[in-house]
Amino acid sequence: MKVQVVYTTHCKDAKLLAEDMARYARTYAKPITDFSFQEDIDLLVIGFEEYPCLKDKELENFICQLSRQHIRNLALFNLFCFKSKEMEKIIQLCLKQDLPLMRETYSCKKSFKTKHHLDDDIISGGRVYIEAVSYTHLRAHETGRNLVCRLLLEKKKREQNENEKNTRAQENKDEHDRSIQLKKTNKK
Repeated sequence: MKVQVVYTTHCKDAKLLAEDMARYARTYAKPITDFSFQEDIDLLVIGFEEYPCLKDKELENFICQLSRQHIRNLALFNLFCFKSKEMEKIIQLCLKQDLPLMRETYSCKKSFKTKHHLDDDIISGGRVYIEAVSYTHLRAHETGRNLVCRLLLEKKKREQNENEKNTRAQENKDEHDRSIQLKKTNKK
């Protein structure tokens, strides 16, 4: 699965989060100016920040250039200080462009005081988000063969867990029986 994480160039905190999410998804983050529009992408994750009184033309132009032909799924995340208003506008733009937008988005309020440093909660939330959208994408495009393999692996894992549980139970029973036998031997 080909995943790309991109961010708007003027967004330093979105870059930090995008880089962490990309590492977690075993890929690289890059600014939207470095994106190749002709490349086929299974999951494109776009990150941006909201600033009061600043309209993000770079992001709007980028989204208008995207094509459903090359993007199978699109996910969004944003950081904001006061109110998250821009996310809804970007979602509407993606829908207008008929892009394959995933339902899940990740919006988080960042501290106004800390610049170029994100709270651990924001980072861990980003990791959970990238994992969730990647998993959702994989399951949505699962082929019959992949489904059979996944179900067989899940069955094997369940059986292994059951065997381990039974083995532990038997070991506990044997240990209990030995302790009772030892007590009987000591009483004689």
